[in-house]
Amino acid sequence: MSNQYRAPNFEATVDELETLKQLEISGSISLPAALRRHLSGRLLEQGLIAKQGDASFIITDAGRALIRQRRKKKRATRCGYQRAALLPS
Repeated sequence: MSNQYRAPNFEATVDELETLKQLEISGSISLPAALRRHLSGRLLEQGLIAKQGDASFIITDAGRALIRQRRKKKRATRCGYQRAALLPS
């Protein structure tokens, strides 16, 4: 039995998001490269990446969805700031 705390919401770190983006671009990452990049085990636990049989990692549909969600959130925030800056004082 594990007494490890699990937060109800998963918030990826900046490094984890960058890793997901790199996996989306490259398609897969080998185990030695994953070790050099300090690939987060949380990504595997959350199902955002998957391990292939040949000791490489790939991004899952859930990982792609997280990246898309962050991009939409970033665009919405950026547009909101631009609108606020254009409003007369």
